[in-house]
Amino acid sequence: LAKKLDMTIFLLSQLSREVEKRKDKVPTLADLRSSGDIEQDSDMVIFLYRPAYYIEKGSLEASYVSQNLGLEQDQTAIIIDKNRGGASGRTIAYFEGKHYKFSE
Repeated sequence: LAKKLDMTIFLLSQLSREVEKRKDKVPTLADLRSSGDIEQDSDMVIFLYRPAYYIEKGSLEASYVSQNLGLEQDQTAIIIDKNRGGASGRTIAYFEGKHYKFSE
């Protein structure tokens, strides 16, 4: 559809419960598998990972995040897990919950 209409389409998807079972709670492409062909058909897959969400729930320790993931509690990892047109990787942003805004 995107190619036919020559436009970008954004799709938001919930992840499978498997991410909750992992110690680090970092999402991966495998977490999309139950969502049909999202992983296969997409040109780019981007995950937003906010460890503060899991720390507040009590399912992740702040010390584990800083030591093993290189993130501080208030940081958000923007993970480009698939990119047909370029490199994959990770960058850091800050989430301002009061305004639902991400900033550098």
